[in-house]
Amino acid sequence: MQSDRMMRAIAVALLAWAAGCETHSSKTVDRAANALPLESSPGAAEQPEDWFRDVTERSGVRFAPETGRDAGRFTLLETLGGGVAAVDIDRDGDTDLLLAGGGAIDSSSGKVTGTAPGLFLNDTTGRFTNASHRLVSASWPYSHGWAVGDYDRDGDDDFALMGFESTAILRNEDGERFVDVSSYAGVRSRTWDTSGVFLDANHDGWLDLCVAAYVEFDPQTSRPCPQGTPPQPDVCPPQRFAAQRDHLWMNNGDGTFTEVTEAAGLLPTGRGLGVLAADFNGDGLADLYVANDGDPNHLYLGGLEFPWVEAGIASGVATNEAGAAEGSMGLAWDDFDGDGQADLFVTNFELEDNSLYRGLGNGLFQHATVASGLAGQARLDVRFGAGSVDFDSDGWPDLFALSGHVVYHSPRSPFQQRPALYRNEAGKRFRNVSERGGSYFRSAHCGRGCAVIDLDGDGGQDLVLVDLVDSVRILQGTRSPSHWLRISLAPQGGDPTGIGAQVTIPTGRRTVQWSPQRGAGFASHSPCEWHGTLLTSDAVTVTVTWPSRQTEQFGPLAANRRHHLREGTGHVATPKPSR
Repeated sequence: MQSDRMMRAIAVALLAWAAGCETHSSKTVDRAANALPLESSPGAAEQPEDWFRDVTERSGVRFAPETGRDAGRFTLLETLGGGVAAVDIDRDGDTDLLLAGGGAIDSSSGKVTGTAPGLFLNDTTGRFTNASHRLVSASWPYSHGWAVGDYDRDGDDDFALMGFESTAILRNEDGERFVDVSSYAGVRSRTWDTSGVFLDANHDGWLDLCVAAYVEFDPQTSRPCPQGTPPQPDVCPPQRFAAQRDHLWMNNGDGTFTEVTEAAGLLPTGRGLGVLAADFNGDGLADLYVANDGDPNHLYLGGLEFPWVEAGIASGVATNEAGAAEGSMGLAWDDFDGDGQADLFVTNFELEDNSLYRGLGNGLFQHATVASGLAGQARLDVRFGAGSVDFDSDGWPDLFALSGHVVYHSPRSPFQQRPALYRNEAGKRFRNVSERGGSYFRSAHCGRGCAVIDLDGDGGQDLVLVDLVDSVRILQGTRSPSHWLRISLAPQGGDPTGIGAQVTIPTGRRTVQWSPQRGAGFASHSPCEWHGTLLTSDAVTVTVTWPSRQTEQFGPLAANRRHHLREGTGHVATPKPSR
């Protein structure tokens, strides 16, 4: 979020002004957050050929996070928004939703208080019941992001909720209660924590917690910065505040954690916003990527001992093509070009392209933004949450990105902005098809976190989208495939969700290579599984190379079902080589 670049973009600003680019009066922004109207456009109404249908009203999900922006203090805190965790909370086979509550800011003192998060239980058809009373805490943080993982290994997922000067650990008690055990767990944070992931950092089979921290910021002493023409009070850019160091807490195996940030080699630089855990270099170990706001992004390569090796620059995923740091936020991880190597998509600030890094293998990446057709797409927008999903059921992963500014009076672009939908054309290029995305994609929002999941069990992918100034939206995919498959992993050791594994899936159209990840989106969590399209209803045989480097085949796996693959139960096991 590098909003002090007006001089470099004066020509663009003049064009935007001439085109009647919308700004908002200080009165509207100061005191009436919910009064900001959504920008509409001709064709915003739903059309029969739309790829997504807004089903929020009948879903039963009614939740709007608070930001504190109605206090009129123009704080950086009110701009980040929050995310969603899509997870089967009560182990009944469908996906439930956890929503960050944000918080309030006192108009006179600037004191910050948290708002309770939301919990909505799915009835298997995509209709939800509010069960937020099951979330138990004496004091909620001003919250942003979710991390999901069974840290106590009792069979159900627990949660970390990152926020301003606090990260809360919520222990899952049989899906009936989710209790804040932060004090007992020993996770004590006084930094501005934005997002995080559970991952097995030391390969002992217990999930550790890595959290991205943002900047040194005191909302009680913060003062507005002028923006716009004529200048009006507005939010100050993050470059005015010192970066905070990210954190790593090691799981002790008894429900408690010990901080090992310095031993792990986490750098003190970087204003962290997005975190993704995946195997970047194909060695079977979980690595960690941190998207930084205005600083080079970090890539920590996991090893059998600390410290981790930071290899963002060497791997090619730290900056843009010119070597300049960008304002990075959202993340997506998938094999977009079908070459068997996972690629990385990163959303960025205005006047910057969103970055597509093409995986070359062995932890090396190449800029592919221009070659993929993504260069020049919405450079005036501020992108946050992103996701990868096969929207049109053609067997290729497509992309979407949410947008919304962080200042209210930018001379370059409006506060609310249109999201984008990019169709993958057989791994060669992406084409902007936002007009076909449905009413949501044809109107303006201030999007932040997001999750991708089949909420109604029809085999198609649906979206849960979190907004800064509006209610959470539920979009149902309308192009559900006739034949599909869902695959999740359970290794015998190491990361319980299988990060570090490589899965080969014949779909009938092509052979897909999938590697698990956690943390895609922005401050959010989607299920750690492969969900894809099959050409026919024929059963398929899937090959898994586990993090242990044992290779097994599973199948025949019936179509139109979810399969949970456990290491040691497959066929044609190969000898395990020494690492």
